[in-house]
Amino acid sequence: MKIETSGQKSVVIPEGRIDIKDSKELKGKAQELLNEGCCEMTVDFSQVTGIDSSGIGVLLLMQKKFQESGGVFKVIKVTSKNIQKIFKMMQIHKVINIEQEDVTSV
Repeated sequence: MKIETSGQKSVVIPEGRIDIKDSKELKGKAQELLNEGCCEMTVDFSQVTGIDSSGIGVLLLMQKKFQESGGVFKVIKVTSKNIQKIFKMMQIHKVINIEQEDVTSV
């Protein structure tokens, strides 16, 4: 997992699947960034090939924590058609800011 930070903005770039193992790491990194005063967190999905329920749960939790702290949380570059379908089916785009037009039109 790669993290790029610029001021109070961070981009997290996970690779492969976001499953129970990787979701714990993602949750820990998000909490660490919040504790360090990060105001905006972006999760770049361009290299993510799959996600399970624990991964979706962490995304929802991160959205809640950043919103409660007055920050911004968003997901970008969802390239996997399977993930796009999962997000559409669960209507994740109604809760999390997903910057990708075809997530809602799959």
